[in-house]
Amino acid sequence: MAAEIAEGQRAWLKRVHIEGFRNIARADLTLDAATTLVTGSNGAGKSALLEAIAFLGWGRSFRRTPAKGLLQRGKEQFVVRGELTGSAGDTEQRLVSISEEAGLRLRLNGREERSIARFARLLPIQVITTECTRVLTEGPGERRALLNWGVFHVEHGFADAWRNYRRALRQRNHSLRQRDARTTIAWEPTLARAGEAVHRAYSRYLERMLPKAERLAASWLPELSLSWIYRRGWGENQELRGALASNRDRELERGYTLAGPHRADLRLRALGTDARSVLSRGQLKLAVIALQLAQLGLHGELAQTTPVLLLDDLAAELDDQHLRDILAVLDLSNAQTVLTTLEPDRLRSITSPGKMFHVEQGHVTEMI
Repeated sequence: MAAEIAEGQRAWLKRVHIEGFRNIARADLTLDAATTLVTGSNGAGKSALLEAIAFLGWGRSFRRTPAKGLLQRGKEQFVVRGELTGSAGDTEQRLVSISEEAGLRLRLNGREERSIARFARLLPIQVITTECTRVLTEGPGERRALLNWGVFHVEHGFADAWRNYRRALRQRNHSLRQRDARTTIAWEPTLARAGEAVHRAYSRYLERMLPKAERLAASWLPELSLSWIYRRGWGENQELRGALASNRDRELERGYTLAGPHRADLRLRALGTDARSVLSRGQLKLAVIALQLAQLGLHGELAQTTPVLLLDDLAAELDDQHLRDILAVLDLSNAQTVLTTLEPDRLRSITSPGKMFHVEQGHVTEMI
């Protein structure tokens, strides 16, 4: 059995093994510690390769595909195995597999794991796709998910506070649906304490991260005066416990909690108004990428793990200068990057990947 990565020792994803995942029957890849480039035509399996890697840290698809939909036709399960390599040569192996009968099964160093949270902490996965603008164009849940990713990895105690908050929120919502005012009131102190702790973690994180995001965005889109606004999910001049009490009658009618960090949001403003109304799709993409790269930058300063950034067709909708700017920021980060592209010559004229792979009809071949 491989030795476990020592506490505080940076590790990176060295090897990936995939079986029966979408159109990939079998693939074995040895990744570069810095940059790996994946090429191939549309529909060849490039995005599926990134999706499989993301599954190691997320336990789900970033395309919102149900797990059974990831199975290759005729297969009963898929397997994704990753090997982390530390600076001292220690390795840590983990296996993620799913079957229609057994559901998600996790193994870490040969032992069963019950929670994906351990995997998420050991292998922080960040994904930027051609649909990354959904962070801005869709509901606040997309933005909270991105925020939670960053806070989870750099704010000690956040995971427990969030878990306690979600548990209390479920219980209070259940009592609201039952029109049970007494039980609703009984859950409010616990919900308020955990919710305030989540909010404090959000605030500390954003205070450090948002200036980085805004500086990056300003360097790429200087004419737009971009700024991010955090809304915590209840009145700015009110404690959460007071907000719960004042909303209680309406909540008993509606059956759910109206105040708390589960309703928090990040809004992007440009030229003093909602950015969605004035920015082009390409500009929105740059703003979102600036936010995610700022998260990676802060992660590199504060966390002890190497994040894996998966970039699906980064070059789409970006000119060479912006592409060069983004890759320059990545070169200065501690992230390990895997990029897909339809234009390998264009990417190689801007960056020098350590390894390259070609995907054709689900077959993955290393390019020498």
